[in-house]
Amino acid sequence: MTGLDTAKPTDETHKTDANANAALAAKLSQEGNPGPGKTSQPADAPIVPAVPPVDPTDRGHHAHAGNDHAQVPSPRFGPHDTTASTTGIDVSEFDKSIDWQQVQSAGVKFAFVRATDGTTIQDSSFSQNWQDAEKAGVLVGPYHYFSTASPVDTQITNFVSTINKVDAGNLPPVLDVEDPTQFAKYTVPQRVAMIQQWLDGVQQKTGVKPMLYMSSSFSSEVLNNAPQFDSYKLWVADYTTDPQPIVPQPWKTWDFWQHTDSGKVPGIAGGVDMDYFNGPEASLPTTNAVPPAVVPKI
Repeated sequence: MTGLDTAKPTDETHKTDANANAALAAKLSQEGNPGPGKTSQPADAPIVPAVPPVDPTDRGHHAHAGNDHAQVPSPRFGPHDTTASTTGIDVSEFDKSIDWQQVQSAGVKFAFVRATDGTTIQDSSFSQNWQDAEKAGVLVGPYHYFSTASPVDTQITNFVSTINKVDAGNLPPVLDVEDPTQFAKYTVPQRVAMIQQWLDGVQQKTGVKPMLYMSSSFSSEVLNNAPQFDSYKLWVADYTTDPQPIVPQPWKTWDFWQHTDSGKVPGIAGGVDMDYFNGPEASLPTTNAVPPAVVPKI
């Protein structure tokens, strides 16, 4: 995989005003988002979460996800034993230069790396992050930020042609759907169909069944809890100090949990997205499927 030019077209750029950002930042501090010195990780984990400013242009840090857990009613699905989980991170070009040897030494076992965004964007740090993480012994997987402003088939081409530049045998690919405002002008069946088209297309071209990333409220608010997605592994974003995330319908449990976007890890300057895998390291869902030949850029 290689990170190419990242000029961002206007039809794929967030347009959120400063007042909304300030209001959301204030809302986070009132909803239990970990503050300085607080953490939802085990005591020996190397993070110190803090409430960050919300950057609407930062699509690598999932700016629209994770902070809306208060909008989803209980129940939660039993206590989560963090001693039985595996620590990971997710990164993009917005995390700047990363010392992956330090990251691995701090106990990070896996990392999701942003590959693409929409039709035309390839993350400029993707190739370097992927290669350095693998070299350090961190298990990696790619993700794609979905844009309703771009045709689904060209988004599939962008993603597949980018991830085919690395070896297989890592974490499954992920479709990142997180911004409800993108889907506002579409009906629920149309929203479901677009997401399903991407999932089917990527699985057909790579031989690997993708995963879905979303907030705890996205499934109900945007997809009307579409039952067809329960066969896909769930990576849920819920920034909370509670012992586990809220699990959206139709899922009964979670596979990965992004529990903060402001963790501290040696080797990474500033806050970073932190994740748990719901199980021991040996159970991480890897695949040995071999992707087809590189799909030409359009």
